[in-house]
Amino acid sequence: GGGGAAAVALVDDERCHAMNQTMLWGGVVVMVVGVLMLCVSLFLRKRIELTAAMFKEACKGLQASPMLFVCAALVVVAWLAYNAHAVASLVYLYAVPRPSHGDGGAPPLAPSSSAAGVPLEQRFDDAARYLVLYQVFMALWCNALLSAVLQFTIAGAVGHWYFARDATAPQLGGPALVSLARALTVSLGTLALGSLLIAVVQFLNYLAQRAKRAAATARLRPIVWLLCCVQCALRSIESLIKFVDRYIYVWAALYGTGFCGGARGVYNLVAKNAFSASSVNMIGRFVLFVGKLALTALVVALVVLALDVADRPKSPLTLIIVALGTFALLSLFAHMLSVGVDTALLGALIQLEEGKEPNISPELKDMLAAKRTIVNADGQVQTVKTGAP
Repeated sequence: GGGGAAAVALVDDERCHAMNQTMLWGGVVVMVVGVLMLCVSLFLRKRIELTAAMFKEACKGLQASPMLFVCAALVVVAWLAYNAHAVASLVYLYAVPRPSHGDGGAPPLAPSSSAAGVPLEQRFDDAARYLVLYQVFMALWCNALLSAVLQFTIAGAVGHWYFARDATAPQLGGPALVSLARALTVSLGTLALGSLLIAVVQFLNYLAQRAKRAAATARLRPIVWLLCCVQCALRSIESLIKFVDRYIYVWAALYGTGFCGGARGVYNLVAKNAFSASSVNMIGRFVLFVGKLALTALVVALVVLALDVADRPKSPLTLIIVALGTFALLSLFAHMLSVGVDTALLGALIQLEEGKEPNISPELKDMLAAKRTIVNADGQVQTVKTGAP
């Protein structure tokens, strides 16, 4: 009996020691991450201040055009309707039966009473399933196009407010509806081309994913590793195209240019302010992501508290639906705010480039004009202080 108790005590001591070691290393990791984040925050403190100031400007632009939220709701409804149609089409293509023997196809299957012994892959038409690739590509393209329409609409409304801001009260309709109409008419080709580039890269990534699954099934590890590298490169290209497309859409919304003209104007402007644009984009995305997670957690906690007070059962399915719905709504608003930030930033950079007084606060103007890259007459790149009062 005494030996067994000693063995149990020894096991408990080992568990406590292992737990203490885990907590110690966990604390070290948290401390290192905290120190790194502090160093990054100190290094990017000016850019963080710039991002916060741009958020304020974007919020003012969104508040000045309440109809933007109605336009966003219309685009979301169109997105839901199209994706419902796309899912139904995919289900139909997977359920197309094999052609009958009289149509020149394979012999018909046995009656349903004996169909249970037929392998599942032999019950349907394999040739029709190749249309799934077409459906996937069109789904990627249409989703990217609807996102582009929403970005163009927001950029047009916020850009109108930025360049023509005044002390009047917010107006219903107006710039938001006009911008949406332009997105669906004269600028639809620009948006279609930009979304096509995204869809092509995403479709190549989808094909690489299918090939990777096939290679993994065949246990071809070198091919799997190679395809993983290809997917990583494709995701990087996709992120770059999305970053450039956002500013092209803003430029097209402000000037009404085509895709190539917008790309040329954006390159000439953003290349001189690449660090400001990229840092505001990355910091803004991080802040919005953390905000979405925090607010979603807060809403779920409030729902749980309300159910406790009402003495109602807490269903995990209910909490999941609340969390997903809240996160989706916050993602839509964060997307609108992000496009507003890009529009206000590009508008300010355009005015600084033209030597005009930006329609922003003096503090924000100083942040933007503190360091800008220019190309002198000899073709040399140099950083100078411009635009400051």
